[in-house]
Amino acid sequence: MFCSRCGNHLDDTAQFCSKCGAKVINEIEKNPDENFEAQSHPIVPPPTPAATPVEPTNTGIHKKMIAISIALALLAVFVAFNLDRLGIDLNSMSSAENQIVTNVKNSYPVMYPNKTYEAAFKKFFRNPKWKYVGANNGKDIVQFDGDFSQYGKSSHMCIKFTVDNSAGKLEISSMEINGEPQDIISVFAMKNLIFQK
Repeated sequence: MFCSRCGNHLDDTAQFCSKCGAKVINEIEKNPDENFEAQSHPIVPPPTPAATPVEPTNTGIHKKMIAISIALALLAVFVAFNLDRLGIDLNSMSSAENQIVTNVKNSYPVMYPNKTYEAAFKKFFRNPKWKYVGANNGKDIVQFDGDFSQYGKSSHMCIKFTVDNSAGKLEISSMEINGEPQDIISVFAMKNLIFQK
């Protein structure tokens, strides 16, 4: 330590300068507030804020689930629409009834062995619909409904097939055009018209 007046070298415990007699003032006495502040309040780094937990986002999974839901909905609509176009209501028919309808659709008249009823009707009619009606005297009845053009106007035809499983026979038991029953000659003529198209 040195004298603040004359610069003489002093002992650390000296209270007066041995050369000029000046009172020794140490650093703590010069700036009591600064030193007190420095000693009383040590510098501590400010606390780091706790990291806010980040919620995991499942946006990728969420988008995939939405895409899958949309795809399934579209598939259901597609299947329902195509079953309607084929004229088959699978919910209302048992598997045995479905098989009977399928057998009728895959049958053909003796005069047209190269074309099934389904193929001919699909080509001739708009909105073809097939359904199992029921059984009568041990014979199954299948009904076909479809729209066609007659004399430049839209007409509706309803045909009922009778299936005799025991004899292995299939015949058109009735035909109606716009609700009017057709006689046997009209049925024959209409059948030829349908299969020749």
